[in-house]
Amino acid sequence: MSDPKNFSEQPTNSQPEAADEITEETRALVEKAMPDESDEVKEHLVGLVNAIKKRAQAQSQAAGDMSREAYLQAVRQAKEALDTVGKFTQDSQKSIEKAVSTVEEEARSNWESILKETEKIGHRLDKAAAAAWEILTAPDESESSENSKTGESNSDKET
Repeated sequence: MSDPKNFSEQPTNSQPEAADEITEETRALVEKAMPDESDEVKEHLVGLVNAIKKRAQAQSQAAGDMSREAYLQAVRQAKEALDTVGKFTQDSQKSIEKAVSTVEEEARSNWESILKETEKIGHRLDKAAAAAWEILTAPDESESSENSKTGESNSDKET
């Protein structure tokens, strides 16, 4: 094991000033909490508290690094999900466009069929109307045969 006094006085590479401040802060805390203890006990306690603080800082930094990695991983996964959704959306859009095109073509075909049927019905109605008009405006055969009979009988009466 290393000497706690030496360990407590070793600053970290990333924050040498902060480590010195922690050591002074820790010493002041130990002095206040244990004024009657020997210097050796106080130094061991300072070393122990500093070691715990450094370990806590290291774990906190590691947690931050892990959190950063987790964040980056989440961002990567979100991007992959968006890419997948984008591909799905593009495929869906193509499928929808094809379906719309098919429906439009069927509607056009049905409309043309309806127009042809309507035209045929129109021609038949024209023919029926023309035939009805001819029947209505044609001289009545029964009248002409009656006239001819009546005319014959009238002439018979006159003679």
